[in-house]
Amino acid sequence: MSAALEEKVIKKVVGLSDDNLMFLSDMIDKFMQPVQAENTSRRIGVAEGKFVVPDDFDACNDEIAEMFGVKCQ
Repeated sequence: MSAALEEKVIKKVVGLSDDNLMFLSDMIDKFMQPVQAENTSRRIGVAEGKFVVPDDFDACNDEIAEMFGVKCQ
């Protein structure tokens, strides 16, 4: 930390009540904790049962390809 920044922090902290210092300390502890990674182990199948896939899922492939300028056989 630079000396100027350290002086600014000290000026703001000096004179705070014990309650405010405790609150500040708690907030520093809370925000200085390492971020825990989200559990992504259950992503596959998370939408299972949420929608129905038609039996002829690939029926419109040629039409969709043409929309993107791909010539179909």
